Amino acid sequence: MPPQGGCGLIARNAACQPHARRAPAARPGAPTLSDPPPPLSLSAALLFGQLIHHSLVSSISLGIALRYVLEALRTPGGSGSKMARFGATALKQFAGDLAQWPQYCQHLAQVEWGGVGGVGG
Repeated sequence: MPPQGGCGLIARNAACQPHARRAPAARPGAPTLSDPPPPLSLSAALLFGQLIHHSLVSSISLGIALRYVLEALRTPGGSGSKMARFGATALKQFAGDLAQWPQYCQHLAQVEWGGVGGVGG
């Protein structure tokens, strides 16, 4: 007679219900958890901008973060560029805070917007 401990019971239940351990089949072409996210997704830009807006980065990191946004906006390719869209989306998150950084505003004024995400207009 097999032991009635927890391991035997689990093994028996698993053998009787093999379908319970399988994940549902994914739609063809649907992203899976093993697929890496896009490097400059909308959510990343939103997060990046909100970190700046809520002052959740130190002064040194803030300068670097602001420079990343500025460089993304300066990326060749205009509004069709993923980098430009990233920069515009991030900038929109902290646009109300720009008065704190007048020199940064001067740099933004030099950016050729080309209709990037409606920013600057």
